[in-house]
Amino acid sequence: MSEPAQSPVVPVPAAAAESAEVPAITPAQLRELALADERDRALSGARTLALCNGLGFVVCAAVCLISVLFDPWSLLYVLVLGGFGFVELRARRALLAYDRGALRRLSRNQIAFCAAVVAYALVQMVLSARSDNPLLEIAREHPELSDALGSPEMSGMKSELDSWYRIGMPVFYGLLGLVTLLFQGGSAVYYARREKVLDAFVTQTPAWVIEFRRSRAGALPSR
Repeated sequence: MSEPAQSPVVPVPAAAAESAEVPAITPAQLRELALADERDRALSGARTLALCNGLGFVVCAAVCLISVLFDPWSLLYVLVLGGFGFVELRARRALLAYDRGALRRLSRNQIAFCAAVVAYALVQMVLSARSDNPLLEIAREHPELSDALGSPEMSGMKSELDSWYRIGMPVFYGLLGLVTLLFQGGSAVYYARREKVLDAFVTQTPAWVIEFRRSRAGALPSR
């Protein structure tokens, strides 16, 4: 007797088999995702600010890197600014993962930068008050300039340049410290005020929603 004919086996694609096992999202889950989007909007400003601050530090470090060719001491500025930029961008990534300590690290980074700039400005103000006008120092190194500045016609200009130097340097570094306090200090305050928003988000949002948003943003929770 001949064997009965067997029907051909049609292979099921792996993607179709996996999709058949994925349960449909429920209305309650959709509602949780929508609520998480609303809560997250209050943190978007902090993430944008951290990105701008971090990139700003990196750009300033790159500019200082060029000046290393003329002044080796500029390498110190490169390291300091690069360090602040690294901390800022890393803390921003932690904020994408809803790390509760991310905003605190961002705020402390801005406070540390403010302290560094203010200290630098004060030191430069003291040094400029105790040192001679750089233009006059250059003139001493070049006899032809020294003779020109020593003439009666240039004596008035010499004293005027010295006066502008004595007034201009404290004003410049004072403005540098003031602008830094306003902008970077304001950033620190803004980060600190967002901490309650982040705590509320983590507390009120289900864990599976947080994990979903982390994976979508490509961020991982800090260890």
